[in-house]
Amino acid sequence: MKTTHSLISPSSFERRKLCPGSLNAEKDLPNVTSKYSEIGTMLHDRTNRYITKGDSDNWKEGLTTAQIEAVEKSGNYFFKLLQSIKGEYKVFHEQSFDLSFIHPEMKKGTVDSLILNDKEVHVIDYKFGHRFRVYAQDNYQLLLYYLGAIYNKENIAFLQNKDYVIYLHIVAPFMNNSVWCLTESEKEFYSDISIYREIAEKCYIENAPRIASKKGCQFCKAKATCPALANTVPEIRKPVDFLFDSDIAKIYENKELISLYLKSVEEYIKNRLESGSFLDYRLQPKLGNRKWADDAESYLSDSLGNDAFEVTKKLIGITKA
Repeated sequence: MKTTHSLISPSSFERRKLCPGSLNAEKDLPNVTSKYSEIGTMLHDRTNRYITKGDSDNWKEGLTTAQIEAVEKSGNYFFKLLQSIKGEYKVFHEQSFDLSFIHPEMKKGTVDSLILNDKEVHVIDYKFGHRFRVYAQDNYQLLLYYLGAIYNKENIAFLQNKDYVIYLHIVAPFMNNSVWCLTESEKEFYSDISIYREIAEKCYIENAPRIASKKGCQFCKAKATCPALANTVPEIRKPVDFLFDSDIAKIYENKELISLYLKSVEEYIKNRLESGSFLDYRLQPKLGNRKWADDAESYLSDSLGNDAFEVTKKLIGITKA
C-alpha cells in the first residue's frame, strides 16, 4: 500500500540527522507500507479506542489473543501513569501539533498520548514491533512531539512559569518499555529549537552528504542505490588466498551494513522484476524447506562415514547427499 508522508517529520528526523542526503534520495520514492506496519497502525487505533472509550467500543473485534494483550498492556500503562499525576492536568490522544516553527516543510507531529501537568510532562509513544527495540533516550521523535506540545498556544499558557520535569516513554508490549527522565541540563539542551532547525536545514542543502550507518540506513528507502552504503563493501583486488587479516577484519567490521546493503539490493531487483524487468534477471520459485527424517543420521553415517557431516559436525544437506 502506498502512503503519503512529509519528507521531514518526527518519525524520519533521526534518519535525516544521521544522513542529511537521505531526504533528497527518498523524495521521489513511494512510501510503501508492509503488513507489519499496517498491523502496527491498526493496533495504535485499537489502543486509542481502548483508552478513550473502553470496552463499549468493541475494540477487540478481529484481534488475536496476543494483540488484545498488547493493546491492554499499552492502555493500562497509560492509566497507571495517569493515576500517579497529582493536581490539574491536560490529556491528549492522537493529537497533532504544528511543527512548522522548526522548518516550513515539517508540517506537524501526531503524538500517541500526552499528559501535561504543572510538575510533569509525559510524552508517550506506543510501539508494536517484534524485532527492533526502541529507546526513549535521545529519541528525536519523542522530543519533537514534546516541542510541538509546549509551543502550542493553549499549552504555553498552561505551562507558563512552571518548573516541570520531562518524561519520554516508549511503550512496547511485544518488547521492553523504555523511559527517559531528562535532567535539567538535558531539558535545557533539547528544548533549544536551533538544534532541530540546523538539522532540518542541512537536509535541504544542495548535494547534502549521504552517510552510511546502521541506524540511519535501517529504514531508508534509498539503500539499494546509496553510494555511501555501497562503499561499505570493501573493494579488494586480490585473490582470496592473499587477503591479509586487516582485509578480512574490514569486511567483518562492516558485516551488518554489508548485509543491510545486499538485502536491499536483492529487494530492489525483485521489485524491478515484479513491476517490469531488470537486465536479464528473472524470478525463480522458492524451493520447499526440506529436511532429513529422524533416522537419517544413522543411515548416512553407515553409508558415508565422516563425509555425512559438515565441518560443524552437523548432518550434510539433502542436495549434498
